[in-house]
Amino acid sequence: MTGTSEPERLVGQRVSASYFRVLGVRPALGRDFDSNDDLLHGPNVVIISNELWLRRFAGDKTIVGRQVTLDDNVFDVVGVMPRDFENVMAPSAELYSPLQYDMSLGTAWGHHLRMVGRLRSNLGVEQVRHELDTIAQSPVPEFPRAPWASAGKGFIVNRLQDDVTAGVKPALLAVLGAVTLLLGIASINVTNLLLARGAQRRGEFAVRAALGATRTRMVRQVLTESLLLALLGGATGILLADFGVHALVALSPPGLPRVNAIVVNTTVLGFTLGITTLIGLIVGLIPAVYASRNDLHTSLQLSSLRTAAGQSLARRGLVVMEVALALILLVSAGLLMRSLQRLFAISPGFDTAGMLTMQVQTSGRRFDQTTNDRFFAQALEAVRRTPGVTAAAFTSQLPLSGDDDEYGARFEGDDPNSGYNVFRYAVSPGYFETIGVPLRRGRLLNEHDIADAPLAVLISESLAKRKFGDRDPIGQRVHVGPTDKPWYTVVGVVGDVKQVSLAVNQP
Repeated sequence: MTGTSEPERLVGQRVSASYFRVLGVRPALGRDFDSNDDLLHGPNVVIISNELWLRRFAGDKTIVGRQVTLDDNVFDVVGVMPRDFENVMAPSAELYSPLQYDMSLGTAWGHHLRMVGRLRSNLGVEQVRHELDTIAQSPVPEFPRAPWASAGKGFIVNRLQDDVTAGVKPALLAVLGAVTLLLGIASINVTNLLLARGAQRRGEFAVRAALGATRTRMVRQVLTESLLLALLGGATGILLADFGVHALVALSPPGLPRVNAIVVNTTVLGFTLGITTLIGLIVGLIPAVYASRNDLHTSLQLSSLRTAAGQSLARRGLVVMEVALALILLVSAGLLMRSLQRLFAISPGFDTAGMLTMQVQTSGRRFDQTTNDRFFAQALEAVRRTPGVTAAAFTSQLPLSGDDDEYGARFEGDDPNSGYNVFRYAVSPGYFETIGVPLRRGRLLNEHDIADAPLAVLISESLAKRKFGDRDPIGQRVHVGPTDKPWYTVVGVVGDVKQVSLAVNQP
């Protein structure tokens, strides 16, 4: 973005006109996109996020109708999104412009769009998946596909909530389970303490009963004491939780979904009050029953001698439950530590020691290809000359970034209806040496593999084993991506690199 103050690189998202309406949200200022905005070669309009509006424009309410420059094009600001809007489809986006989709881009090999829809109440995910798979396999005369393109593929249909939380849901459920066990252990411990205190107060309750106190009144007294203890603990927990949440949010990794929603709000307070009251009643119920049900004469005798056998048995049972829950928690923690050790033992496929990454981009269409190439070459050479830098290289996608460029690949001589889904990367000479990816066969890319030379490609070790087994893949030709692209010649095999995450393997 230029033209308003200092140039700033922002993340944007192109959306169809109905995108925000499907999500059930409207701009806080201005208007939403309409069908005319979404026409090919339609008007240059943009909706900005609330954060960008406050940071860049100081919350100026006259922003609607003003013009901003994005990638050397002038756009009219037509709206500002609400403060509480969280765009889970593109969490880092601060600009939204109409999709204005060019139908000529809808080729069979492309996977460049994501769709979001709101289902009717009588539709399930499986039914929608079945219907979309049927549509995906139907021929489209306007877009003839290669025989092998998208063979056997359909739509990947997920609930939006599942899609957003898939990466963190198992960890959150594990934390919830651990917290529940801790709460159970603490509750049983407090119940046991109240039982012990109740045993010491048997004489007090016997005297109260002798003076005319009803059983209901004594139960109410014990429950009230239990509730006061629970509410005091809940209030202390809320204070600690508020401090802890602020600390955890500040330390949260980038890309954590809905991190701004992690707050101690009225919903949390209401839940805490409810669970605290419930725990207080449950914890106080057993001591209250034992304190009020005993015979008056027996209670006066036992008050100075010993604890009733039934109460002692209950306390022993609670101790057994407490130890059992603690053992479950201990074993679970041990299994978690073992899983973490195994996770840390997984090799990402490259050497992470002393590695520093950065993004280098040019703005819009301001420079031609020759100028861009010269800029990147000069930038790379400048980095290599920097004191302390031993090697540097370019790549289109960083490992473990989750940024993938997935295409269909077919080797020469394969069945036209077969193919492989592979990640494709563009790298500069010296890239694999820089990040420490081992060469298994053949050679690496070098300065002679330029645009005018025969197209050379490196394949991963897993793809080579999957396709060729023990045979040598060097010299084989492979076709990647759209059908009008030329064939590449395999010149080398390199070790596997984790691209999406440590848990995902991909050729």
